[in-house]
Amino acid sequence: MARDESMKGYFEVLRDYYDAMQATAARATERGMRISRELMDEVAERQQEMADVGRRAAAGEELRSLYPRMLESTVAAQTSALKLYQTLQEESMGAYVEARESIQELVRASMRFAETAVHETQEWSAANPFGTGATAGSANNTTAED
Repeated sequence: MARDESMKGYFEVLRDYYDAMQATAARATERGMRISRELMDEVAERQQEMADVGRRAAAGEELRSLYPRMLESTVAAQTSALKLYQTLQEESMGAYVEARESIQELVRASMRFAETAVHETQEWSAANPFGTGATAGSANNTTAED
């Protein structure tokens, strides 16, 4: 009985692990991250293998004959999780770099625009006889009238 509960617990945790990987990959894909179809197929295939081992264990197959497959399922789950983590990390870093580069480009463009606007305003003021004088005169006239 203890063996059955232990096996049941093992397969429940392993199933939850695969479910978490699939959910994580699905959310990442929804956010536009690129996760290879090959990796997703591998996770699904490993999950099916784990389910097969679980069915065989539930049917009463000897633990000794299932142990190598259980160990393989555990290692495969860890390997798939690490591949998924690596993919997500690479995608996140790529998005970070792209966002940082976009922001830097926007800042450079804003600085160029501001410099050009200041330069053009100075040029316009120098070329316009009423530009600075009118402003100063208006200020003087306002003061004189008050």
